[in-house]
Amino acid sequence: MVTGSLAAWLWLVEVQHDGRALDASDTQGDLAAALSGHFAKVEVLRAEPTALEEIRSRAEREGWPISELTLGSLASAPWREARFDCIALQDTLLRAGAGTADLTARLVRVRQLLLPGGWLALSSFNPHFLGRRNARQPGISPARLARECSQAGFVELRTLFAEPSAEDPRTLLPDARAAVLAFETCHTLRGASGPARRLAARWGIRSLLYPAYFILARA
Repeated sequence: MVTGSLAAWLWLVEVQHDGRALDASDTQGDLAAALSGHFAKVEVLRAEPTALEEIRSRAEREGWPISELTLGSLASAPWREARFDCIALQDTLLRAGAGTADLTARLVRVRQLLLPGGWLALSSFNPHFLGRRNARQPGISPARLARECSQAGFVELRTLFAEPSAEDPRTLLPDARAAVLAFETCHTLRGASGPARRLAARWGIRSLLYPAYFILARA
């Protein structure tokens, strides 16, 4: 498992192991390396030539395959529609500071590049509250991102909270009140957290309990 990578958790969706995936994040190859364990072909998209060269060198050094390296952005890449079975963005899409209209347009572009039934995988930091770890830069709320994905035409959304962090996602919790309450009750009984977190879970304040989340969206 590659810690800090969305691809380590792609067994949660019905991926085509003979399919094609795109790493359009800004990681230094971790995501592409992990995707190569799930897909027959992995392409990499980066905005800077130096980033592509670093990933090419790392892939050759570590012995994992890359099918194609592309310089540019999702908007400028000259790909036909319905090219990929999976597009993994990590948190790149959300850290760009895009407004609502721009974010929706980017998500529409991602959906167009996915084959029917293909998956988008991305992550975001949450607002931090009652957490066990230091706060990170907040991203976009799960509820808002889910709305944007639906607006862009994705037909199925799965939201999973990361614990203890996005960089070290030892546990992923489904965005469901019963699951979060059970998890927090267990931690409270073991003395790993206080009753305030359990109370917040009971009230349904789920997104404030965890530092980050993953969204898996099906086209």
